[in-house]
Amino acid sequence: MFTGKGQAPIILQDAAAVKKAVISDPKAIGYIDKAAVDGSVKVVMSLD
Repeated sequence: MFTGKGQAPIILQDAAAVKKAVISDPKAIGYIDKAAVDGSVKVVMSLD
């Protein structure tokens, strides 16, 4: 239930945009397809 006390997640266009956002903010977490992961980001959890 959205109470208005928080912010809804930002939806970005593609994996490249998510990686760019995560790289620019050290506190950010993003969700991308496993195939899009490279050395620019760190995987903290993988759901197979």
